[in-house]
Amino acid sequence: MSEATLEMLSSKKAKAEELFNLGVEQYKNSNFIEANDLYEQALEIFQTLDDFFWLGRSLNAIGLANYYYSQEPISEDLKQKSVKKATTSYKNAIVFFQKANERKRQAVAYINLGLIYELARKNQKVIEVYQKAISIFEKISEVQEIASTFLKIARFYRRLDNYSEALPFYQKSQNLFQDIKNPEGEALVLEEIGSIYVMLKSYSEAFRTYQDALEIFKSLNINEAQVNVLIGIGDLYFAQAEEIREQSQFFENEKAFEKYHQSLNFFYNALSIASTSELRRGAAIGIQKAAEMIERLFLPPAESDGQSPPIVTGDP
Repeated sequence: MSEATLEMLSSKKAKAEELFNLGVEQYKNSNFIEANDLYEQALEIFQTLDDFFWLGRSLNAIGLANYYYSQEPISEDLKQKSVKKATTSYKNAIVFFQKANERKRQAVAYINLGLIYELARKNQKVIEVYQKAISIFEKISEVQEIASTFLKIARFYRRLDNYSEALPFYQKSQNLFQDIKNPEGEALVLEEIGSIYVMLKSYSEAFRTYQDALEIFKSLNINEAQVNVLIGIGDLYFAQAEEIREQSQFFENEKAFEKYHQSLNFFYNALSIASTSELRRGAAIGIQKAAEMIERLFLPPAESDGQSPPIVTGDP
């Protein structure tokens, strides 16, 4: 190949990469139509170069732009067209990443395809492509990615309210994060497992799991995550109180009162360390709902001195 030809090919590739990068900037600014157009211009050039790596990247990027465009307030017709285009783009990206021996990018494209299948409510296909991604990650020893993909599967089942199916995948994810010594990842999964146990009304397991998550977050000095866990424990006690009250013949029930009071304690504790307005709002909502239920029970006005109650740490 002559020097002039090499220079021409190099120039074409540089132009395609420039277009691609311009598409990335539009994508970051949520200008998905503009991003798609630039990615497609780049794709046309990469097709003339038979550059499998960049063909895969361009197609995956087109898939992303169309996926997020489909989430915007657009007509149903445009939404369906975007979903169809994203699906085709991801499938083609997977093929080119395989040809380029870009196994990690291929696995990520499978995960992106899973998000599209979820939009289309093709639930079995969601699991299939996630499992294909896991299989690739296992072959290239990407344990962090395997843990993250197990977490994605768990969250998918959770969105379907299928908590019994979600739980084993949460546990697989937690075990892997623990194995690779990623305490923050492990604690985040433990927090979500705690909320699953609450849904399943396994309150003791929920409390234990929340406490494990809380200890890790404390050791890492992550206040925001601690607040979320404390709110979760508050919600746990509140759910117990509601269950007791609903099963009682009489509204005035001392055991329910105790649970509401414990719930209130954890909401107060969350509020005391909340650092953002959103977190403070979440804790304050918990305080309000627990306080209202206590007031509706049998707490005499004289017993309420307006002070924050002491922190309770007992197992439910």
